This record gives sequence, structure tokens and C-alpha cells, in this order.
Amino acid sequence: MLRRISVLMAAMVVLAGCSGGGRVSHPIVSVSPLRILVPSPGSSKSAEIVQSSDTVLRAHLITLSDLPAGWKESTSAGTDLDASCKAISDPAFDALPLHAEADFTADSGSMPILAETLAYGGTDEVDAAWKKYVTPVSACEHLTMRLTGQTHQMVLAQTSLPRSGDASDARRALSTSGRSASVYLVLIRRGDLLESVTYAAWGTPSASDVQRLVETAAVNTAELR
Repeated sequence: MLRRISVLMAAMVVLAGCSGGGRVSHPIVSVSPLRILVPSPGSSKSAEIVQSSDTVLRAHLITLSDLPAGWKESTSAGTDLDASCKAISDPAFDALPLHAEADFTADSGSMPILAETLAYGGTDEVDAAWKKYVTPVSACEHLTMRLTGQTHQMVLAQTSLPRSGDASDARRALSTSGRSASVYLVLIRRGDLLESVTYAAWGTPSASDVQRLVETAAVNTAELR
């Protein structure tokens, strides 16, 4: 609540500067924590201001309180998923203007691994980032992944997780060598927000468990667009 109040107060300051300190005749409308509409003086139209801090994004990441017992925060879980497919190891959405990430591992410090990334930018930037991920990752049918220090040959294919947001891309990589491992890669678009959820585990985790994690992430970001 305090965050939203401060966002609206910032908009009022901007408006006062544009109107020469005159009385505001129209209310400021909050579209989401990332977007606010400020009425333009002498016009029925509103100007949109995009908040320029990733603090808002961080407030909508998954936290330990969202997860069942047995997880702990990590500073490197996401980077532990090194892949030979560049679209996965160096995703285009990492370059969007606003960016926040949360990483978790099991209490043991090993698998499973959970990583969430929120990235936000202008519509054209998000369009390009989406295409630069979805198109090349579709060609990464066979790849290698390094999981907690072990390299695995993997086969990547689309999976049938329910569709989320305005658009979504869900894939699962299964190991074909060494210890059995599964990696779920889910990218969701909601307006100009991209949300990436990566879950890796030994063996074959329940699809319903993965879906619950994705749904938790989606609930946390429902008001961001």
C-alpha cells in the first residue's frame, strides 16, 4: 500500500510541474504498479508514465513464503542452468530495461532448482525479446545442460502446461544420458511484462507440482502489465 501511495504522489509531482502548479481537475488513475495515467492539462487525454525502478518488479517475485517447506534462497540457482542453447543460457529478455530475479534451491543446496525472472520494457522491446527467445529455442531440440556441476545430454520439447497470460511458451528438457533429470522452461507474456519460470529436478517431477509453481508466480504478477 505504501508503495502505491508513493507512486501516485510521484505522478502528482510530475503533473504539478506540467501544469504550473495549478489545481488538478482530473484524478490520477493507476493502471498497474508499473503504469500510471496522468491527465494532460487542457486535454481529455492522459499521458502514461512508466515507473523506472525495478523495485516494483522485485516486490512481485516469488518468495519463500510462497513455497512449501524444504526450499531456501540462492544467489546462483538460475545461473547453474548453463545450456548449449543460447536462447536459454543468454535470453533476450535479460536485456529489457527493468529486470528482477529470484533463485531458490532445496535446503541441501542442490536440486531441485527454481528460478524466476521478471522483465519489463516498451511494447516493441518486449515483442523483439519474445521472438528472440521463442523462435530460436524451438530449434534447440537437442542440447546439453550443466546442472549442479554435471553435464547432461537433453531433449527439449513443448509441454502441455495450461496457457497463461496473453501468451505463453512452456517446454521440458529431459536428460538422455547420466542421471535422470527434468528441466521445465516457462515464459509468460502479460502486456509488456515477461515472466520466466525455470524448474529443474532429478527424475521426473509431477507436472501438477510445476503447474502450481507457475500459477503462484502468475498470481503474484497479475496486476503487472
